Amino acid sequence: MPKKLAPTIPLAFLWIAATGRKSTVSRYKVVKFDLSKTIQSEKFEDRRTWGIFVEGRNAVSILVAINNVSTFIHGRNLDWRCVDTFDEQYMKDKIRSLITDRQRLSQIHKEVQSIPEDDMKAFFDVISNIRKFTLSPRLAGPSAFEVNQPYMLLCHLFTPVFHGWVVCPESSSYDAIKGFTRDELIQYCNALIALEGESDNVRVIRDLLNDSDQLLTAYGFDCLVQEMRDDKFGLIFWRSRYDVIHKHDGDLFLLVSDERVRSEMPQATWMLFEQSPESSIYFTSEYLPVENQHSIDRAREWHQQKTSSSLETVKKAKKKRKNKKSAMASKEIPEQGGPNVEDVVVAVSISAELRNEGQPTTREMDNPKQGGLNVEDVVAAVSVSDEPTREIFN
Repeated sequence: MPKKLAPTIPLAFLWIAATGRKSTVSRYKVVKFDLSKTIQSEKFEDRRTWGIFVEGRNAVSILVAINNVSTFIHGRNLDWRCVDTFDEQYMKDKIRSLITDRQRLSQIHKEVQSIPEDDMKAFFDVISNIRKFTLSPRLAGPSAFEVNQPYMLLCHLFTPVFHGWVVCPESSSYDAIKGFTRDELIQYCNALIALEGESDNVRVIRDLLNDSDQLLTAYGFDCLVQEMRDDKFGLIFWRSRYDVIHKHDGDLFLLVSDERVRSEMPQATWMLFEQSPESSIYFTSEYLPVENQHSIDRAREWHQQKTSSSLETVKKAKKKRKNKKSAMASKEIPEQGGPNVEDVVVAVSISAELRNEGQPTTREMDNPKQGGLNVEDVVAAVSVSDEPTREIFN
């Protein structure tokens, strides 16, 4: 009688049993993404359903964010039907290919600047040590960062990057600290405490340092909304992670790239980006509330208010266009160079009065030296001025 084979135990479980620790192998997966309601661009016409990466166990957010934003900005195709799980090396190689493609493009198109060899080497080093990837936001604005190699890598990938850690210009310390990074602000705060003690300026700086964990201030959030253009994409650095940020119809959304959230809510595509959320609310690729989310009531309420506001905006826009057309119609006659109807009527009346008073006839007034107005010309002018009027109102 043949021997029964012992059940196969995955090596990962054996390693955990031997060491008492969980595996540190990172995992990345691809999920389906419907682009039809998100992007209107010719480079996406060949396929409206693509794939995006999501973060699995022990994943690095910047790897997912860079690869995903390249899909939205550059139209790099990722087949959503792929069922494989990818490792960190694969994700790094995809970013390296973005760099080499960028370099290849510079050889074809003169307007695309080539990357110097030293920078290429530095960028590949950044990718190799991706877990140390870090940016240093400056308080001056949502696009202000310290210029280091990770930041330059994103610049060469034509990837806009933002943060929300911005100081308000009305702050008493604005001029002194607006260009600081977090480390520089800590040094300045310590020096200020030694000089002034617990002053108002120190309290302002402490509040900013407290906000530096989330990299988001109330003023910074407003700046983000103003700076980002509708239907555009970029990366945002906040809460010690990187996400794809997208502006749609005046609101900011983050791409949902957490595998756990996706498994619980497969339709969850966007999370509303808020300055102080009560709880996160999620939306589909068509910006509709995901039904099985924890905060469905809040999501529905927000969506209803947004829909009502959008309808009111459309009504106001239609009314504004109608008023503008009416205003243009009333001004169109003088703009065409023809005499104003009211002026013509007055001119005819004056001409008749002159005849009645025995003044020179209109034939005599036709002499340019006397500056007269010929009745036949007046009648012709009335006819000419009446033509565009009929065109406008008929």
